[in-house]
Amino acid sequence: MAATTLRGAALVRLQYSGRRVYAALAGIAALLGAGCGAAMRHLPELATAETPQVEGFDDHGWALTLLENVSQGCVNYDHLRAHPEPLLAFLAQIERIGPRTHPEAFATRASVLTYYVNAYNACALRAVLDAGVPESMYELGRASPELRFSFVVEGRRVTLADLRRAAREAAGTDARIEFCLCEPAIGAAPLPSTPLRPDGLDAQLDAIARTALARDAVLRFDHARERILVALFVHHRREALIDGYRRRMGTSHGTLVNVLNLLTDEAVRARLASAVGYEIVPMPFDRRLNACVPEPAPSPAVDRN
Repeated sequence: MAATTLRGAALVRLQYSGRRVYAALAGIAALLGAGCGAAMRHLPELATAETPQVEGFDDHGWALTLLENVSQGCVNYDHLRAHPEPLLAFLAQIERIGPRTHPEAFATRASVLTYYVNAYNACALRAVLDAGVPESMYELGRASPELRFSFVVEGRRVTLADLRRAAREAAGTDARIEFCLCEPAIGAAPLPSTPLRPDGLDAQLDAIARTALARDAVLRFDHARERILVALFVHHRREALIDGYRRRMGTSHGTLVNVLNLLTDEAVRARLASAVGYEIVPMPFDRRLNACVPEPAPSPAVDRN
């Protein structure tokens, strides 16, 4: 789908002050969450009556958000918290526009699938900001963030779990979509630094899966115990991944090792070849936030004279 431009790029220039918006969100969240543990947080709408109407769909705000804040699958939340305007602009847009409200703008499966993947990942970032960028979004005794926050998307309240289901429905039997839905945790699929787009979707899905599987947080080898450890999201969806492999290869046979060999690069395939017969097990879920670790400040110069 060729993205149409916004009227005068008005939406990207929404008159929001990021700090004021998130100060307000934090206050609302405190009122909603006081004393209620895992209560649902209904995040307020960003679009208002004064927000300029749009003539089409444009992911410029999301592309800028990823470009400025994502590197090697992790997120610079400090920078995002200080400069949230592109993210807010994109979120305000998806509040009003989507396959349900404007089906003519999302006439292909690829355009619908990419919409829901990008919406999921953008809303996940907003949830982290609303929560105050904690060390983990998966605190013991609390509901998953997929069920703990609601957002307005396409004019109705949805959760991250709803958006995941919509993305899977659009993907059909293509389980590579699992590598694109990026929960805010190190143990989840890493967030790409560019939006998912309809043009060249098949190649993008392969590239995203290949990049994810090159990370130790998604795939690693325990030669001492003869085990291949895969991320929890891979293990949980292994049957769907195997089914997708069979359909793609036109065969009635297939294993998770076949899937990994198909989706990984040559270096990882060589490691898989050295692990023939190993048991495949899920690795413990790393709940820590997928935040970039800041580089240490340089030591002050020492005068040795």
